[in-house]
Order: sequence, then structure tokens, then C-alpha cells
Amino acid sequence: TMPEGEGVWQSMLRDVAASTATAKRLPHRQLLVLGDEQAGKTTLIQRLQGKKSNPEHKQCGTGLEYTYLDVKDEEGDDTGTRMGVFVLDGNTNFRGLLQQAVTPANAASTVAVIVLDMSRPWLLARSLETWLTLLSEYLSSLGSSELEENKAKLVKAFQAYTEAPLPGVSA
Repeated sequence: TMPEGEGVWQSMLRDVAASTATAKRLPHRQLLVLGDEQAGKTTLIQRLQGKKSNPEHKQCGTGLEYTYLDVKDEEGDDTGTRMGVFVLDGNTNFRGLLQQAVTPANAASTVAVIVLDMSRPWLLARSLETWLTLLSEYLSSLGSSELEENKAKLVKAFQAYTEAPLPGVSA
């Protein structure tokens, strides 16, 4: 049914505009940021948000923080989405809060980023191992068959990956 006074063309244009807007909406994704205390997790997110950070001002989160990033699509138009960002405190004792950020329903659409403190290079390997182990144990505890399927697809994609040849360089 058309609203009173609306012609066929106006109705069709409204329906097309509504379906295009729905089709162009980007899928919901989220970002999980992990890393040691004072590694720069909050600074990284602020930079991604386009904010300037003051190196003199040390920011300390507590537990699990939430913010968002405005993400535009590849075509560069105004269509975009807000990507949720969870930042876990640098203390591994807060690992229990991961269940608030990553669930079996959203794990496949979550990207984890581990921030390492480059000012302490002697701790890089240990820090990376700590956070990878914590994340791996948590994801394994979810017991989702979808996660296992996605893991298998990712491994297959990495194994099948080949570099594109550079222009003008022969193999």
C-alpha cells in the first residue's frame, strides 16, 4: 500500500533506496586488543580514531574497555559501520572478561590484535607467547564447530597462498 498522495514512481524509488541502503550496510565486525600494561593499546585505538595522543599522559585501562571505530566501505561513500573495539587490561588476571567481548556467536567476526611494547624488545617473545596462549585457550574453551571450520579455512588459505609476481620481474 502506498501512502496517500504518493505516486508509483515515488514508491518504487523509496523501495529501491531502502533496499540499496540495506544491501550496502557493512557486516558487523569487532576488534579485540590485547597486550601488556603500557604497551600502547589505548594509544593505538586513539590513533585509529584519528585522535592525537599525548605521550606524557599515560592512560591506564581497567578490566575491559569498550569503544568503537567508524569504518567506511572501500567505495569511499558515506556508507559505513561502527566497529566495536574491546581493549583488555594488560594484566592476564582479567582473562575472564573475554567472555563479555568474544562469544561463540561473534568469534568468527572478531579480529584480535596483540600490541607489543617495542621499548622493551627483550620481552617481545614472552609477551607474544603469553597473549597467544591466553587467546588460544579461551577460543578453545568456546568449543564452537564454526570456529574449527573457520580455522581450517584459514589454514588452507595460508597454505594455498602465492605471491603475485611483481611487474617487470621474471620468476
